[in-house]
Amino acid sequence: MLITITGETPSKKNSRNLFVKSGRMMNLPSKRYAEWEKDALLQLQSQFKGCAEGKVTIAYTFYVGTLRRKDVDNMIASVNDVLVKAGLIIDDDWTHLAIGAGDAELDRDNPRAELFIEED
Repeated sequence: MLITITGETPSKKNSRNLFVKSGRMMNLPSKRYAEWEKDALLQLQSQFKGCAEGKVTIAYTFYVGTLRRKDVDNMIASVNDVLVKAGLIIDDDWTHLAIGAGDAELDRDNPRAELFIEED
């Protein structure tokens, strides 16, 4: 199955907001990531229903809008988190997910993530 998530995939790990609330340190994703996640969830939930029953293998291709340095593994982690949150995969641990490939290319006009998902 091929899934496309439009928009530039931000890193969840490297763009965090740290602040203190009621004496406790809070660590939340950036506004940019939160907006991307909300949009990605809407895209996924409007197109797909149900959850993969077993382990899945995913090949990721990211089409980035700029030549700015980005880590593919951080983009993969962001996508995995949104796939779990959307209910398309049970979890992104090793018993439910195998990473088949990860690549990135430049597409200034149409940044997106394309995922090829196979159920094992």
